[in-house]
Amino acid sequence: VCLIFFLSPSLSLSLSLSLFLSLPLSLSLSLNLSLFLSISLFLCLSVSACMCLSVSVRLCLSPSVSICFCLSFSACFFLCVFLCLCLFFRVCLWVCVCVRACVCVCVRVRVCFFLFFVCVNVSLCLCACVCVSLSLSPSLSPSLSLSLSLSFSLFLSLSLSCRVVVDFFNRINLIYGTVCEFCTDESCPVMSGGPKYEYMWADGVQYKKPTALPAPRYIELLMEWIEKHINDTDLFPVQVGHPFPKTFMPVCKKILTRLYRVFVHVYIHHFDKLQVIGAEAHINTCFKHYYFFVTRFKLVEDKELEPLRDLVETLCRR
Repeated sequence: VCLIFFLSPSLSLSLSLSLFLSLPLSLSLSLNLSLFLSISLFLCLSVSACMCLSVSVRLCLSPSVSICFCLSFSACFFLCVFLCLCLFFRVCLWVCVCVRACVCVCVRVRVCFFLFFVCVNVSLCLCACVCVSLSLSPSLSPSLSLSLSLSFSLFLSLSLSCRVVVDFFNRINLIYGTVCEFCTDESCPVMSGGPKYEYMWADGVQYKKPTALPAPRYIELLMEWIEKHINDTDLFPVQVGHPFPKTFMPVCKKILTRLYRVFVHVYIHHFDKLQVIGAEAHINTCFKHYYFFVTRFKLVEDKELEPLRDLVETLCRR
């Protein structure tokens, strides 16, 4: 839609200039070509860069991956638009010749024709800006921005999802490592998130039934379980073109759900220790990153997020 809105002003602008200035046919065609290509390509590349930046932020990509993704997508988009413009330029030339033959040479008619196209250009550009804003801003239209992100995420390789899960695993593991010396079997005899929530461990192998464990043991088994899964090349492929199994997304959801329990335990039982060592800002940033990602793509059930509902209201929705 944005591409159509941006191509129309560039076509009408080049056409109206040639009519208003009464240029020779050869010079008029050259002007139309240069203006049409330059304005359209510039605006289209600007839109593609904005969309790439938005998608990179929504998919939680690192700066290096985001830059590579934006450059590659912009280059492909540039080539596609250039080819489309080369074909569409024939229509532009035909319209120029027809209008020049039909429009009166009167100066007033030319001025009115030019002002009319200026008004059309302004209105189309405003429509394009509104479309871009609605597509890229979650506050204006959550459903539209979600559909945009989902369409691009489906287009991208699932390896991006692998990377996000691995990044959350590493970061949450690092956060717990800063307070693990205070989390002992004596201080945390059960893996809990306050008096209302207690988590039991089951992996289907060593612990086939849900078993109550001390928090350190629970988190140790959890990290080993996650590391075993992300090192499984059949589940998390590392080679390009290797298909992802059908169990990939369910396992990712399970990993992210269990990682949230580490957040719950650390925030409720050890947050004061993080404040002492000055790591409060780091865990808050990581938690917001995690929360926005899993809620945007519905990777964790709402009931699992209840233990930190008050924190979410304060930290993520202010």
